[in-house]
Amino acid sequence: MTERLNDTERLKILIAALERYQANYNTSSYSTMGFWLLGLGWLLTSDSARTFIGNEGNMLREAAIVFIWLNWLLFTYASYRVYKVSDNLYKQLENWEFAKGSFEHAKMPLAAISLYSVFIALVVVLITVVLCGNLDVSNVAAKTGSHT
Repeated sequence: MTERLNDTERLKILIAALERYQANYNTSSYSTMGFWLLGLGWLLTSDSARTFIGNEGNMLREAAIVFIWLNWLLFTYASYRVYKVSDNLYKQLENWEFAKGSFEHAKMPLAAISLYSVFIALVVVLITVVLCGNLDVSNVAAKTGSHT
């Protein structure tokens, strides 16, 4: 015989699930952003890394660019999926009269998910620019005729 939870217990579990979706998503997003910012910082400060990755005929640069853009696409897709699961649970709670007024604080906003994806895309664009050699100081100095 299965024991059935009362409404209060079910509501607590569902609100906790909504809150965990949001907290885990935020943690994952901050970790992903930190990882990409760390990579960008490493590329900006390491001449040897840029030289190694940027060597002509070296497929590493192209592979890195494909990898980071694919990673961003997968992150964006996964973010949207997490949002949809959370939103479906939220909508079910909205239709439950007993839950009214007790779960609204745990809604995962689509705007936040979109902003995370946009911010990570900006970092990915900067990494791509660095990998393509467009932020190399020696290239800029040679093109403008100035010397540093």
